[in-house]
Amino acid sequence: MKTIDVLIKARKIVHTGWFQGNYSNRGQTRYCILGAVCKASGLGPQAFPAGVAAKACEYIRGVVGYKISEFNDDPFRTNTEVLAAMDQAIKNAKRRHKNGKRYANAANAF
Repeated sequence: MKTIDVLIKARKIVHTGWFQGNYSNRGQTRYCILGAVCKASGLGPQAFPAGVAAKACEYIRGVVGYKISEFNDDPFRTNTEVLAAMDQAIKNAKRRHKNGKRYANAANAF
């Protein structure tokens, strides 16, 4: 699966049900950004992002400017803001893919 595919699928997951404070709710019907990225990449909603999921997180981190978990779990954050950040990450990934550019490191993305 490609990074852009993970981002698009994760965005759909968050749109269906967004969650704060953990990767997902108990019933796994709502997900935070990281949980959605992991689920979308096939790692499972409680996994640590690796491989293509880590690359997807790099794009999201590039939009939010700091740790994704802190962005997602901000008590004043709205679902609209989360979806807008994911939309921008998708646009950036499409643009960079088209231009052949990639992010180098995901170490501080989560």
